[in-house]
Amino acid sequence: MVRWLWFWLLLCPVTHALAQPPVYVMSNRTVGDCKAFFEDSGGNPVQPGYYNNNENYTFVISIPVAQQIVMSFQNFCTEAIFDVLRVYDGPDTNATLLGTFSGNVNPPVLRAFSGAMTLHFRSDQSLVCTGWSASWYTVVP
Repeated sequence: MVRWLWFWLLLCPVTHALAQPPVYVMSNRTVGDCKAFFEDSGGNPVQPGYYNNNENYTFVISIPVAQQIVMSFQNFCTEAIFDVLRVYDGPDTNATLLGTFSGNVNPPVLRAFSGAMTLHFRSDQSLVCTGWSASWYTVVP
């Protein structure tokens, strides 16, 4: 554990200083990047740039030594009420709910203090929208 702590403490400041952070799309995945861009799946073959119908994805950001994981949204659009993004402060959907978001208003800046942030997105079978683009960074000791 101590070895991993030193790894993260050294890695996060270095990745913050590097050129371009990675871009992730909504999917069933766990990542450990200290800084990145995050977008909806954007995989709709009928309406390019829109997410798909019937999506059900859970995306986890896990950085055990982070004091905070901070996410901000640059834009956000889902079918109000029916296509919902839920964000949790923890490693899964049993963690503390930070917020439930749908429609076309950007979520506020979200902060997870547990060392993990979980995002769960579910869309229904009818309308879709352009989704979202966001970014996150971490605060490490």
